Amino acid sequence: MSNALHFETKGKTKSALGQKISEYMEKDISATLDKTLPAESLKEILTKSLEVDPDEIPEDKAELVEFMADEIDSIGLEVLLSSLPLTTLRTMCDNRKLKVESESKQKLIDSLIYDVNYKPPPPKKVKISKKKPKIQKGITKEDLHQWYYRDDLAHYCEKHKLKVSGKKKELINRIIEYLDGKNKQGKRGKKRKSSGILGSGRKTKKLKLSKKDSDSSSESSE
Repeated sequence: MSNALHFETKGKTKSALGQKISEYMEKDISATLDKTLPAESLKEILTKSLEVDPDEIPEDKAELVEFMADEIDSIGLEVLLSSLPLTTLRTMCDNRKLKVESESKQKLIDSLIYDVNYKPPPPKKVKISKKKPKIQKGITKEDLHQWYYRDDLAHYCEKHKLKVSGKKKELINRIIEYLDGKNKQGKRGKKRKSSGILGSGRKTKKLKLSKKDSDSSSESSE
């Protein structure tokens, strides 16, 4: 068992154990890869299993082994960090003076692995038309919400034979889909014909009377 991990684990925190594992991998994994796998096998693992871009993989065997070790090291570290609670990851980032403006666990992990700060991109500015636009292809959801009341939207839906039920947001989505050609509802369902006798619109079949029936009916009428 020469490749076993030999260090004291009692009383160690997960972050401390993670550091020990990383140090162990840096010392031993490169030698193991170099001895046990040919270059072509390493490339295959990198491209198929680890999904690394083939253009990023070095050709030289020594560089290839080092590249592979780095990939495995980062994956192992990510698995370890994923097991930690959010508060611990936040503390680790603070201790390393990393500014991570996010409460996403994955963003904190990425910042720790790649030693980078993270700032979310600025939100997109929503442009509202200065004048009330016509409801036609190209109008935005924001303009519909800003310039039209729900009753206006419902009237438009009714005019174009769309469903008029739902909240304002639903009507806006329905209109946008209709203008983009996604909502092919267009026509509302046809009304069912009344099943009653009067006004049913159905043609009634005339009953053919036999000679006996016609004779008996004429006798009864007399």
